Amino acid sequence: MENYIYTEKVAGTGAAISITGAGFKPSVVEVINSEGLCTLKHTKDMPAASGYKILTGIDTTSADTVSLHKFVSSGGITLTDRGCTIGTDTDINVSGEDLYVICYR
Repeated sequence: MENYIYTEKVAGTGAAISITGAGFKPSVVEVINSEGLCTLKHTKDMPAASGYKILTGIDTTSADTVSLHKFVSSGGITLTDRGCTIGTDTDINVSGEDLYVICYR
């Protein structure tokens, strides 16, 4: 049976991170920064180094949680034949923070 989902936990570095353990070119990749409360999603139809970013935080009143959604065209995710490269987006790839990577075939 072939693997259709690959997951990996890596530490953010601030520099590009190569994920090769999937062993296949994903159709969709999701990276979750659990400490920075940020998610970045990328599909095979998006340009390289891009993604759909969702930031979650507290608004200025500290009363409500807000989500900010944005398409990024640089520093995002690039698909590779064996996984992906996580770019240098400063909200997702933060040095020392835990990143959870999910690659879907």
